[in-house]
Amino acid sequence: MNLLKSLLVPIAIATTTIFTPIDRGLNGVYLEPPYPMLVPTYVETVEYTPETAIKEVFGENSVMYRIAQCESNLTHFTASGEVLKGYTGDIGLFQIAPQYWSKEAERLNYDIYTIMGNALMAKHILSVQGIGAWNPSRHCWGGFLTE
Repeated sequence: MNLLKSLLVPIAIATTTIFTPIDRGLNGVYLEPPYPMLVPTYVETVEYTPETAIKEVFGENSVMYRIAQCESNLTHFTASGEVLKGYTGDIGLFQIAPQYWSKEAERLNYDIYTIMGNALMAKHILSVQGIGAWNPSRHCWGGFLTE
């Protein structure tokens, strides 16, 4: 395979379903609304490191960097390339519980199985539940909170 082509292969594609008005389909056949269309909302072609994703999503010197260190040791993928899964079934950099957050992540078009999607979902969780969502690891990161 051409090396350049292999570098341009998307890592993850998120889609959203939209409904369009009556439209002329194939051979002039009218399709009744609503009919769903999958439209790409983003294609993650850049490979983020945990550090760059955290910096981009949360900014410099965020306690979320320390939380990710405590939750996953700044690891999103295992050595075999699979998404890191904790003993409770939580996944990725911020150890997000898919059984609880997957529907919301889908609604927001965040793929929690990618580094950036996991970080974006962590930001959403932070806005909904506050920093207390990561209380089980507070003993590790709590000293880094600023007044």
